[in-house]
Amino acid sequence: EFRRVLFRSELLNPDNLDVHFFTGKFDKNKKEVYEGDISSDGGTVIWIEYDCSFGIEYPEVETQPLEQTEEWLEIVGNIHSKE
Repeated sequence: EFRRVLFRSELLNPDNLDVHFFTGKFDKNKKEVYEGDISSDGGTVIWIEYDCSFGIEYPEVETQPLEQTEEWLEIVGNIHSKE
């Protein structure tokens, strides 16, 4: 697998960084869940500003809280990956 090496000046440039906030939760495979992660059922983990909590946003469905999801939630990617 090829990985690009970033020089210090590039690391200090915020345009080269993607910040992922850890939710404090894990999926059913014990994988850490971050804001911007995508679940196997098509939801996206988001920060809910008005509720000061994380949730899962689905197309055309009300956002669901990210509580007690470790039994069924499976993370398959994130909004920043090109896969």
